[in-house]
Amino acid sequence: MNASRLVLSSITVFELLIGAKDSQRKLEIWNLLGGLDIQYVDVSVAEKAADIFVSLKAKNQLIEFRDIFIAATALVHRLPVVTLNVNHFERIDGLLIL
Repeated sequence: MNASRLVLSSITVFELLIGAKDSQRKLEIWNLLGGLDIQYVDVSVAEKAADIFVSLKAKNQLIEFRDIFIAATALVHRLPVVTLNVNHFERIDGLLIL
C-alpha cells in the first residue's frame, strides 16, 4: 500500500453527503473527494460485512451498519481505518486502526 494514497469507502461518501445542508455543500464535498480513490461496496465487501455483523451480534457488540461496511471495505482491500470512533472499530478482529 502506498502511504500517500487516500481511499474512502463509498459508505463514507454517503455519510458526508447526508451531512450536506445544501447543494453548495454537496459540491464542496465532491470537490474535496475529487482526488481520492473510492472503494465501492461489492459482493466481497457485502460478504465480509455479513461475517462482521454475525460475529459482533454473537458477542452482543453490534455497531452501526455503516461502520460495519466501512470496516468490511478496509478489510477486503487490506487498508487501515482512520477514525475518531475507535470504540466501535476496535471490536472488529483484524482491522488496523490508525
